[in-house]
Amino acid sequence: MLCVHRLREGLKEDRTACINRIRGLLAEFGLVFPHGPRELQAVLSEVLEDATNELGALAGLTLQRAQAQWRELDEHLAWWVSTWA
Repeated sequence: MLCVHRLREGLKEDRTACINRIRGLLAEFGLVFPHGPRELQAVLSEVLEDATNELGALAGLTLQRAQAQWRELDEHLAWWVSTWA
């Protein structure tokens, strides 16, 4: 059971790091949002689709990939919770 706990904790750390990378990249373009994953998740798709912001094509594509990674980590965590809760 300890290995399950360690893996889940590692996934949580990975997700936090991913969110912080996304937030940091957005801040480099002057896009700052309230702290918390839910707040960022609520606006991230809109930001990526907004053609009027300072994000270039490469930055937008990079952030889309990071957003996909975030979703994947959320799915892994949801599986762990549903399986081992």
